[in-house]
Amino acid sequence: MATRVGIMAFITCHRCGEPFEKERGICPFCKQYVKAATAKTVRYSIVNLEKGMPTVEEARQTLSAVLRNAAGEGNRLIKIIHGYGSSGRGGRLQKGLRKSLAARKKEGLIMAWIPGEMFAGTNVKLQPFLTLFPRLKKDPDFNKNNPGITIIILP
Repeated sequence: MATRVGIMAFITCHRCGEPFEKERGICPFCKQYVKAATAKTVRYSIVNLEKGMPTVEEARQTLSAVLRNAAGEGNRLIKIIHGYGSSGRGGRLQKGLRKSLAARKKEGLIMAWIPGEMFAGTNVKLQPFLTLFPRLKKDPDFNKNNPGITIIILP
């Protein structure tokens, strides 16, 4: 069974549209005061899918449930922890979940997914998402080349 590790919330400035951490009331981008009551909340969930050593099919089912529930909870970002496998070449869980994510992207259920090994400021394809969600730069796995995680961005 997956374990929800944490949820971080952001508000979006109604003047410039930039997201920032919820504790702040002044937008760090345009310096406008933003009331939390009028702001849009963006949630960032961290889900551990490798806990309990599930089969690939069990992890896929859990991932499907997480994606279904995400929209209702207001989540736009999900970080899944799937591990890398003990072989050193990538495990079945990592490969199986990423294959499922590619299918969900084609179906339009997710906007994008970023492998942990590509979750870096040097990744040109990641730049639009870092602009949209600057909080991603503060994630402990950012720029760490961690193949045991994947970031999911929802529409």
